[in-house]
Amino acid sequence: LDDRDQRARHLWCADEAGALLAYARILAATGDADAVIGRVITAPAARGTGLGRQLMVRAIAACGPHPIAISAQAHLQGFYGSLGFVTTSPPYLEDDIPHVAMRRAVA
Repeated sequence: LDDRDQRARHLWCADEAGALLAYARILAATGDADAVIGRVITAPAARGTGLGRQLMVRAIAACGPHPIAISAQAHLQGFYGSLGFVTTSPPYLEDDIPHVAMRRAVA
């Protein structure tokens, strides 16, 4: 947890027993800053079911008519690209995992 969690919107999906299947955190656009979708996770048991795509579609909609920035794991550029995000940085390490900055313009 960090101080941003207090002012973020949180989207998640759980199964009937309450186990978390997917989650995303949304930070609203402020001033000239883009909205940010981060901490996107899908539980291993839910991967390949389309749940991650559904979550991202809802997260994008929740950002409203604003550009959106994400820090994506590099191997997921194709997935995020299919949702309208464009890579805007060379790869960099975040928690020892290759990432890239991506941005989705106003639709």
